[in-house]
Amino acid sequence: MANPEQIKKLEEQLLSLERSLGESHPDAIRLRHKLAHAYRAAKAFDSALELFERNADICVQVYSADHAI
Repeated sequence: MANPEQIKKLEEQLLSLERSLGESHPDAIRLRHKLAHAYRAAKAFDSALELFERNADICVQVYSADHAI
């Protein structure tokens, strides 16, 4: 299970990546996915779902709906 310190670190890393590379950069997409799983493991299901959905939307915009992600 992800602890609050791990989640905080992932949140900070994601914010930094999004600022420097943009939210649609592959590294930001991967880190956002990892953070969503950390939220899920911590039973923060609303936060996890929000990130999974955001990531899915970004992936559809970047890679198209037909891309095998």
